Amino acid sequence: MKAIATISTMIMAAGMAAGQASSAYKPATPASQSPAKATTTTTVAKPATKPATKPATTTAAKPAAPKPAPQAQDSSKGRRDPFVSPVIVRMGTAAGTSCSTGKRCLIIDQLTVQGVVKTNNGWIAVIGNPAKKVYYVRENDALFDGYVTRITGDSVVFRQNVIDALGKSVQREVVKRVAPSV
Repeated sequence: MKAIATISTMIMAAGMAAGQASSAYKPATPASQSPAKATTTTTVAKPATKPATKPATTTAAKPAAPKPAPQAQDSSKGRRDPFVSPVIVRMGTAAGTSCSTGKRCLIIDQLTVQGVVKTNNGWIAVIGNPAKKVYYVRENDALFDGYVTRITGDSVVFRQNVIDALGKSVQREVVKRVAPSV
């Protein structure tokens, strides 16, 4: 019986949160708990009869346009969802995405620059990830959390997209130098 009372209280609370609170709502009490209140009566209001209306004239009646359904409160009206944290924490890993391989899955903080090559078309950087895979990137190549801005003879400059502790998206410049050979 406690479970039923708890469930009905939760349903009532959910209805109140959705704006559908009813002051006339009272949970039913089982006969075993209070014998004096064993019977409950409910009344149903009868629909009022409408007075006779004039017959339609020769003009064609237009069908009534459907009314739009009332929408729940959303963030577009200036209010935020109370169940979503305003502080967004980004882990910085590609584990939660569908990324598995390729340049688009490289995280800038985990990269090492192994070399730089000068070609007729510009610079190419040889970068490695923690899994010891080697990738070749050019300027403006997109990565998981940024892109390659500039490649020089001894370094690669990245533009990294970072989300700070308050959830604000900012960009920072990361310079990685060529790693010395062992």
